[in-house]
Amino acid sequence: MNKEVNNSMENQIANSLFSYSVSRDDLKTLAKEIIENTDAEEQTLLYELQILKIITTGVSINYLIKSLEKKNEISKFYWEYILEFSKSVTEAAKSYSNVDIDYFKVIKDKLDYYLEKLSENKNAPEPASVIGPAFATQCSMEENVFTILGGAKLYKGVMAGLKAYYEKEGI
Repeated sequence: MNKEVNNSMENQIANSLFSYSVSRDDLKTLAKEIIENTDAEEQTLLYELQILKIITTGVSINYLIKSLEKKNEISKFYWEYILEFSKSVTEAAKSYSNVDIDYFKVIKDKLDYYLEKLSENKNAPEPASVIGPAFATQCSMEENVFTILGGAKLYKGVMAGLKAYYEKEGI
């Protein structure tokens, strides 16, 4: 982010959203639920769940915040936080495991993937019914009902929780 400190309400909300989106406590619990019923790799699940949570949080800004001005400001700040976070993940991967990735590009590519799946399934009864199978495919578990349900559960839970948060904040 730029060097000037911005303490606007929009920046504070974006910071809260960022912190929420990268928190892994709920992801570990969900991953354990999926692993109990599958042969999924825990690290793969956590990786994909984290990305889905980041994406869903970002998407929620556009779908759930009513004020165009607030939506645009919060979205801008949120994605700047994600960009900075991504840079640190990219640097850590290179330093610790000599893996050269661009984590922000990974997030962007996965966002494009999920949006494409939603676009292909415009008549779906709800987005979670598309996101669940798309998530399972990203985990190489496309036929596993527990993985499908896990992705749908994360998506629905994040959207419902953030809807309540936005209402509480009056945005």
